[in-house]
Amino acid sequence: MAKYILWTAPGRCFMIIRRSYIPILFLLLSCMNLSGQEFKPLYEWDIHEFKRMPYTYAGDLLSAIPGLRVRDAGLTGQWAPCRIRGSSENQALIFIDGLLFNDPWTGFADLNVIPVEIMDKIEYYPLMNPFGRHAPGGAVNIVTRKWNFNQPFTHVVYRSGSQSFSDLDVTYAQPFTSYLRMTAGVLLKKYGETLEDSQYKAQKTRLQLQLKPASEIEIDYRLYNYRSSADIPYDQFFPDDTVSVMSPHLDIKRIDQDFSLRWNRSLPFSIRITHNASVFRMRDNAFDAAFTYPGSQTNLQAQQQVSNKIPLRLFANWTKSALQPPDGPGTDQSIFTGGIHWQMHLPGLWTVNGQCYLIHPSNHDVKPSLGMELARSRSAFRFSIQWLHSVRPPSMMEQTGLAYYPFAPGTQNVFDQGTQTAARPGFYLADTAAPYSFHLRSLDRVTIPNWSLSAESFHTGQLSVFWQPVPAINLMSTGYLRSVQNTIHPEITDEGIQYRNTDSQTYYGLETVSRLRFFRNFDLSLSGIWSQTIDPEPVPEHPPWEGQIRLEWNYSLFQDDLDIVLMLRARGWSSFMIYHKFEDAVRKETLSSHALLDFKASFNIIDNVTVSYALENLLDSYYELVPGIALPGRRNRLSISWKLYN
Repeated sequence: MAKYILWTAPGRCFMIIRRSYIPILFLLLSCMNLSGQEFKPLYEWDIHEFKRMPYTYAGDLLSAIPGLRVRDAGLTGQWAPCRIRGSSENQALIFIDGLLFNDPWTGFADLNVIPVEIMDKIEYYPLMNPFGRHAPGGAVNIVTRKWNFNQPFTHVVYRSGSQSFSDLDVTYAQPFTSYLRMTAGVLLKKYGETLEDSQYKAQKTRLQLQLKPASEIEIDYRLYNYRSSADIPYDQFFPDDTVSVMSPHLDIKRIDQDFSLRWNRSLPFSIRITHNASVFRMRDNAFDAAFTYPGSQTNLQAQQQVSNKIPLRLFANWTKSALQPPDGPGTDQSIFTGGIHWQMHLPGLWTVNGQCYLIHPSNHDVKPSLGMELARSRSAFRFSIQWLHSVRPPSMMEQTGLAYYPFAPGTQNVFDQGTQTAARPGFYLADTAAPYSFHLRSLDRVTIPNWSLSAESFHTGQLSVFWQPVPAINLMSTGYLRSVQNTIHPEITDEGIQYRNTDSQTYYGLETVSRLRFFRNFDLSLSGIWSQTIDPEPVPEHPPWEGQIRLEWNYSLFQDDLDIVLMLRARGWSSFMIYHKFEDAVRKETLSSHALLDFKASFNIIDNVTVSYALENLLDSYYELVPGIALPGRRNRLSISWKLYN
């Protein structure tokens, strides 16, 4: 008698199962509600919550979600790029209305280009997401406000703040017919840091065409053109531990095109094609050298729901990248990711989400990725357990030897929640293919997250809880356990870059946020972060122990009738990081406590015009960007939003 049988189901899907598993399978199917539904985020914040939170830019809102780490470069909110990581320390992807926002080369997200005034809500998916992208660090989808397209309108947002920051965002929408709409916009921004000869200018234009020839067909085309020019100081450490502060000039040009087709028939189908071409040029006057890195990337993504009765969706994602370093051979890479997402609804408000990916980079064997989530959701309680086994193939910049990070480790940024290694703007550049090369490092801390020249394999387990027993009390907590195998970490020696293989690294942690609203106007928040690395020889970029205790209270005067918000916030936290056996030396470091006093005011002066002002003031001291150069611990931002219907 055969041990295995071929089992078919409606929707033309099939599987091979053991005969002994058939009774269990039918028992599960009898209990399941197989009605197809969209994946729901674990956390969801809307515009009404934004109004009650002091913020100067979108990163302040993301940092309030447990499990997300926003690592800014320079003063928070004033330096363009930042890196966002999940609780597992994997990079989290940022989506704008389902479109990937991260830079394809560096992975950074410039949250300054997203005015909070155009945001409607924030969705957070800890591990699995419905966008067909492999995001082991989780995904954040920023849903923008849906404007009334029945008539043309103009939306203007102007912002100005400390460190000579200012930007102007203009959006214009014009409906041509009932099925064709156009949206165009331009963003102009500039800022400078306190350091001498540090400035940044950028222009970003965008165009979107929406075509709906039939009720079930939606076509969307987007074009982005981005140009920036920057003089950025950074510190250079040589093998003999000498340091030099220089200021190179950077020019970046990038063009993105995105085409998507969605067919909302009985079985929805969608396809999306994205192509971007960029040129990264660096000129260093100190060495009288200039480099140009042209690159391109094409991404093809398709989704197909198998059946209305069986919530299975097929995903296919193909990415081809090419990067041409100076005076060296070019590098091409193709990565194919294919798999399925499924969702099952069990009795008792339980939901099971699953994913199965096959990742095939052109320079490595096929690697599987498996994930599972068990969630239970009620009006006041959400509970989720996630598990993921995955790999991370090397990126294009790692293959060419170029790793560009707009921050260098080694200095604690008092504005980035204490435990996040952020700090001064800089580079880590290791271009072994070019005749000219230099290496940047920090004497006390090296942060090169997930930097590996081999496929990185890891396991991640995560527990997330949201509980709101009464409207005045809510508790959010995320705990995680992560194990990494086969990583390679670079070390800089007199002979050049040497690589040290770490067979395994395991760490776990807990992050919790408790909020209590005593009265209508008064909120008290207590949060804690704790992480420990389990490894006989911890790697430099993740300290064996780190943690933070944070206390915050908000007092707000909120008047719904007049749309006026006056808010005063006091924050205090104490953070610690402890290192041991680092570069053959036992070393411990404890970070001091800090306090902030914030003020925010927002009001409508006339119809469709909103003015807001936010001020953050560090009470105790300043911090140093590089030794001997201090930055004041204060930042502010004025924002004016104006919407005009033509």
